[in-house]
Amino acid sequence: MPRRPRKRSSTGIYHVMERGNQKKNIFHDYEDRQMFIDILKIKKIKLKFTLYAYCLMNNHIHLLINENSEDISYIMKSINVSYVKYYNKKYKRCGHLFQGRFKSECVDNESYLLSVLRYIHQNPVDARIALKCIDYDWSSYKEYIYPNKKSYSLIDRNFILKQFSTDPYKAVDYFRDFHDQSSNNPHLDITENKNLFIQSLKDAEEFLENYCNENNVTLKWLKEQGKRGNRLLYNAILFLKNNSCLTYEEISKIVGVSISTVSRVK
Repeated sequence: MPRRPRKRSSTGIYHVMERGNQKKNIFHDYEDRQMFIDILKIKKIKLKFTLYAYCLMNNHIHLLINENSEDISYIMKSINVSYVKYYNKKYKRCGHLFQGRFKSECVDNESYLLSVLRYIHQNPVDARIALKCIDYDWSSYKEYIYPNKKSYSLIDRNFILKQFSTDPYKAVDYFRDFHDQSSNNPHLDITENKNLFIQSLKDAEEFLENYCNENNVTLKWLKEQGKRGNRLLYNAILFLKNNSCLTYEEISKIVGVSISTVSRVK
């Protein structure tokens, strides 16, 4: 079946999200994250796209990009090829790093642009790995608050700040206040960070215990169904995949099946 064509933005601006294959981490240390930033800098100059925001999480990334003269698919392919080549060489592996095609949503007006920008910067806060946006080192938030005038700027800071005020000092204050507010707009990947029923391994274990009680079976019995294609087991796996931030490997260990079995359940 042919892929559905990607929806085109009337402004050329896209919110892009890309996740590691099977929800696995794509960044493991400082060097990995810095390499991705360096690749963004190189590709931005070469392909002449504009970057308004970015956030590097452990197993996924968010970018707010204006493609300008290049196609967004070509831009992302170029970025991905460079990073995957580095990653596979460093970790002595081969194959896919990212899960399928990157996801994107069109940003067709200024109000939605700012809403997406805030959502991207609030990702670490929503994931409970930072108390405030300013506390996270691997997003573009700090570049708006504390611009480095001596080095190359990865983001188009002025374009965004002018949406708040023509006075540069007031603009930063308004920008900071804007990010202190919560966003009620649904954004790409929102279900993977907010309102998740299962946030931890402990939550998953409690869910399985309640699930077994409701279906009058024991957890031991449920785990023994792995090779029998039991629908009760598959429903539990599907729920964990759709309603948790757990990796496929974590789900496989909790339920007692292989990672490949978890990936096949749909």
